[in-house]
Amino acid sequence: MTSTTYTVTVINDSADAWKFYVFQQPPSIANNLSLAWFASPYKIAPKDQVQFQWNIQYSFVWSDTGIVKPGVKFTATGLKDCDPQNKNLTTFDFINDTPQLSDPTSGGIAGSLLIKDGPSVPSNKFAVGVGMSGKGTYVVNAGPNLKHKFTADPLYFVVAADEVVEGQVMDITTITQSGSLIFPPNVLDLTATLLADNTWKITPGASKKKTKC
Repeated sequence: MTSTTYTVTVINDSADAWKFYVFQQPPSIANNLSLAWFASPYKIAPKDQVQFQWNIQYSFVWSDTGIVKPGVKFTATGLKDCDPQNKNLTTFDFINDTPQLSDPTSGGIAGSLLIKDGPSVPSNKFAVGVGMSGKGTYVVNAGPNLKHKFTADPLYFVVAADEVVEGQVMDITTITQSGSLIFPPNVLDLTATLLADNTWKITPGASKKKTKC
């Protein structure tokens, strides 16, 4: 996959301090749950800003989460680099008390990423999913002999929240004020500004002042 770096600079022009996070959403309805992919480690004061950067490198991930539900923190473990067009199939297994993903191979549907759970995987103990740029993006609960298909080419959104941590499972159906991050052709930088009325303004190009997360 490409090593091109994408950058989003988030500016807080609202009246309150907020934590900011970015999440991904599949282009079509799916049963997987989105994570707070990137999140500021603290609240960003009015007139201040924070920056998030990533590249389009997919990976398979797993975590010992228990039941996946909003509020649970997913810590991406056992990352296996993958490619939706080539090495897009892996098996998650639990053998000899050892959870692990197999090295990805070709064999899945082009444009998608597929995880097959082995017969010994217990229900509602582990979660599996996909990540990008070394961090989990969306996940599902693993279970015996289950198959999980994830579609590449996700949608990106930025959100302001009072409290959030990176890797937290989100209920995106409750998010009402998000900014859609769409990169026009040949554009690698966006500026996302939370305005005084708590709506978003997304513009191509980078802010001059940079604070990286």
